[in-house]
Amino acid sequence: MKFKPQYIKLLIVFFLFISTTACSLKKAATTTIGKVAYDGTIVVESEEDVELARNSIPSLILTLEVFAQGNPDDKTILTLLARSYGQYAFGFIEEDLIRYKGVDPVLYDKSRTRAKLFYKKGMDYGLRSLWKGNKLKDILSSPQEKFEKELKRYSKKQVPSLFWAAFCWGCWINLNRDDPEVFIDVSKVEAMVKRVIELDSTYYFGSAHSFLGAMASTRPVILGGNPSLAKESFNKAISISPEYLMNKVLFAQYYGVQFQDKKMFEEQLDSVEKSINKGQPN
Repeated sequence: MKFKPQYIKLLIVFFLFISTTACSLKKAATTTIGKVAYDGTIVVESEEDVELARNSIPSLILTLEVFAQGNPDDKTILTLLARSYGQYAFGFIEEDLIRYKGVDPVLYDKSRTRAKLFYKKGMDYGLRSLWKGNKLKDILSSPQEKFEKELKRYSKKQVPSLFWAAFCWGCWINLNRDDPEVFIDVSKVEAMVKRVIELDSTYYFGSAHSFLGAMASTRPVILGGNPSLAKESFNKAISISPEYLMNKVLFAQYYGVQFQDKKMFEEQLDSVEKSINKGQPN
């Protein structure tokens, strides 16, 4: 059967319309789902039952993975994946590391491997929300000066992507400190965290300050460790969100332990315990 030229043109226009509409609907659906997923992360983070939160996040992650497959360039979904992978690894898998260290070597190694995997996935998604394809490769391999210049392009709108990409990247480096090639990139992570502070120092309860404090605490002085900067950074985080107890826990865990400040260590943890007893599980 032969079609007349004008009919062929109409068919082409029709199929183009259908494909374009389907693509638009797909993107619109993914965008809407991304907003719903964002609200979902807030609900999970606010959950007081720790076990319920721990069991809920993997389902959220898998759902986000499905959405990312449908729209791999959606920055909201990519950022939420970075956030979810990072939070789960930090809040739960690293807790397993503490629990199993010196007690069960097999479970400790398994948890360590799992934490690395989660942080790496979060890092990859976070970086993809900022740069694509060859651009990402070029940026990651660029000199520090060029990398920092690239960060200046970003505004407050990109703060979530910058923070969670840096968070996962930094935590992944921390678990691979025995690899010199990996540790080289810590300066790039630090630059990203500082850019977050420049753009919005209050983001996520001032956590960028705590992250900067943790990095300044854990590194030797010769590699950028700085006790004064660490203490100042943690205090800034606490002043921004005094009700966010994790900043106080991290202050004690990183600064207090690293620099053997027993008084500060006890003060911060006592403050956390009192807040919890008063019904402030934040």
